Parts: sequence; C-alpha cells; structure tokens
Amino acid sequence: MHEPEKCEEKDRPEVLQGPGVEFEVDTMVTRVYLVHPRTGRIIGRVAVTLVVDRFSRLIIGCAMTVDVSRHTAVALALLNAATEKVGYGRELGLHVATGEWPSGRPDIVRLAPNSFDNDAQWAPIAGLGIAIQLGSPMPKRKSLVESAFQRWDDEVLKSLPGYGCGEHGHSESEGGPATAVRTLLPLRRFTVDWIIRYNTSHVLNRYPLTRHMVQDGVQPIPIKLWNWGVHNVGPVVIPDC
Repeated sequence: MHEPEKCEEKDRPEVLQGPGVEFEVDTMVTRVYLVHPRTGRIIGRVAVTLVVDRFSRLIIGCAMTVDVSRHTAVALALLNAATEKVGYGRELGLHVATGEWPSGRPDIVRLAPNSFDNDAQWAPIAGLGIAIQLGSPMPKRKSLVESAFQRWDDEVLKSLPGYGCGEHGHSESEGGPATAVRTLLPLRRFTVDWIIRYNTSHVLNRYPLTRHMVQDGVQPIPIKLWNWGVHNVGPVVIPDC
C-alpha cells in the first residue's frame, strides 16, 4: 500500500465528477456512555463514525462502536455505506423506503489527517480497490463530516431519553451534558432517523450548484443531488453485499 496522498483543501474541487466517487469518513467519541444493563457499570463511551458523499453531501453510512480501533470503526461504517438500507432499517425496527437512503462503494475514501497510523491498518480497505487519501487540517473551514457531527450532537444527542440526567450526566473531558444507554439500539434508531431526515430535507445553502443543475431545477438537498448525479453524471458503484 502506498503512502496516502495529502491534499490541501484549496486544491479540492467543490463539485466532484459524480456521486459515490469520493467519501469522507471520520469518527467522533461522543458524550454517550454505554453501561452494563444489570450492574450499571460503565463499559465505555460510544463513538460515532459517519460516511459522507462529497458530491451530494449525502450521509451514506454510519457505525456506532465502543472501544474499537479507528480503522475498525471506519471499516464498519463503509460496510454500512455499502449495505442495502431497506433491510438494514427493518433490522432496527424502522421503515426505510426504497431510494430514501442509497448505498454505494467509493473509488476514494478521504480520512482525517490523524487517522493514519500505519499502512497495515488500512490494508483491508485498500485491498477492496478503494484509494485512501488524507485531508489537511482546515482552520478556516469545517470538513463535511465535522459539520455533520455538530448537527448530530445538536439534533440526536439532545433527543436521547435521559440526556443530561442521572449519575453519568456530565462528562469531564467534554465539559458538557452526557447520557447513558444500556444498548446501542436506541442510539442507532435515533441516528438512522436523523440521517434520513437530513438526506431528504436538509437544504445546503452554500452548495455550488452547476449551470446544468440550475437548468434542471435541482434543489440543493443531498438526496436530490445524489439522484441528479446518478442520472446525469454516472451510476454509483453498488457492490453485491
């Protein structure tokens, strides 16, 4: 595996060649504690990994993990990105309509600069024919995933039952309210519901619509940008898994 290419934010195109070409992935350790269902002992803090399609800004995959390595969390989120979502929603007890949450495998995965420890960790992903690239720190501009994390924190974390209450109602390291869960299922359900609402209704006010998009009356909403790209630029790679 070759050393990943480093790319300055100023060199990145605002609009890529199509949906499913490049995904941005990162992991955030949250203020949610997983506790033992019987003893109440803290097992660990929940980490959320999100996968964002850079063309459409659509959140295409996610993973909730506790005490796993960063590369494992990224691999699980990419697996979710490639997973057919109607069946996945059914497993969670949720209704996901056909076409509401797409699936795909990218040509390129872009990771945060601090994600890369050594080549061997990311070899399984590179072995799938997916190129790994590192972004650069962006002091003047948030990455797509970082912006999604902030929205998740505001709209999902605060909606969890018991947020800011109970014996684990404060996280010293984060300096803010926290909550405890006895299973990851409620968190996964809240997150999937939020992802679908974001993908299907969030207006991207600063998205750089192309001339052809404007002519076609495309709204800057992730799922609409994704669908426009699939039909007008090229189909996304959808693996058989």
